[in-house]
Amino acid sequence: MTNDLVINSDDASIEDKIQAAKEAMEGPERTAKRLEEEKTRTVSEQKNKFEHELATLNKEKEKLELAWVTNDDVRKAIRLDLNPLLEKEKQIEEAEAKLETEEAASSLPQNKQAVEKKRWLIQDQRKEVEKSKWTFQEKLWQVEAEIDKNTKRYRDLLTQEDKIQEELKKLNG
Repeated sequence: MTNDLVINSDDASIEDKIQAAKEAMEGPERTAKRLEEEKTRTVSEQKNKFEHELATLNKEKEKLELAWVTNDDVRKAIRLDLNPLLEKEKQIEEAEAKLETEEAASSLPQNKQAVEKKRWLIQDQRKEVEKSKWTFQEKLWQVEAEIDKNTKRYRDLLTQEDKIQEELKKLNG
């Protein structure tokens, strides 16, 4: 009996002993068949696991895509609100520069005083515009930071997806 395995070792665990008993009683053909079936079952389970992971990744990617669309719409709206303020700020700066030129050209103290009062008004306008601009810019930076964070997460998901696809290719042979 060359197919019989001897189970004498005290060191062998009960699982090892049961495995040896199976192999001895099955015979080589049935053992090979059982091992092939176990391998097929294991591969199938791994494929299912990977496909489930891919489905989960795709759901998460879809959420990030929708968030990007929403954030991009918000970003565009903020920019639309911000553009008139930037234009107004530019006009105020030009008016301020013009007043400085007038003041430098004027030699009479009363003219300089009138120009200085106009400049104070313009500077007050500029402060108000800048305050509004900063509010919009802060919102814009927050949205862009969220977009950047989501983009990084999305790329991480793509890397994970590539690794899982590679593992699936290995399983498929």
